[in-house]
Amino acid sequence: MNQKLHLSVELELTKPRLRKGRRPVVEERAVALAEAVIAHVLPSLANEAGVEKDRLAGALLAELGYDVGRSNPPAAAMDMLAVATERLRDAIAGRGGNHILLPEPTIRGPRTLQ
Repeated sequence: MNQKLHLSVELELTKPRLRKGRRPVVEERAVALAEAVIAHVLPSLANEAGVEKDRLAGALLAELGYDVGRSNPPAAAMDMLAVATERLRDAIAGRGGNHILLPEPTIRGPRTLQ
């Protein structure tokens, strides 16, 4: 039996701050969007599906890793994995970390997540 989940999402993204020598605006926007998804969409979706938020986030991280591996060359994919590992270490240690600039995808990614 299939179950349909209905979730309406409205996110307010802050306008990226222009800072000299920092990440490009597109990277700032991507980080802001990712943070909004983590803070608002994941908890709502997990609640609607009856799944723990952390379990959903972990499964999503694994599936996104697969997607990144398919849409980036090996060196760039490994760089992204290293960044994810550092962010996990920061979270476990309870300290915030600076966002790191990720390499751009060079291969068109799949349209859907597996």
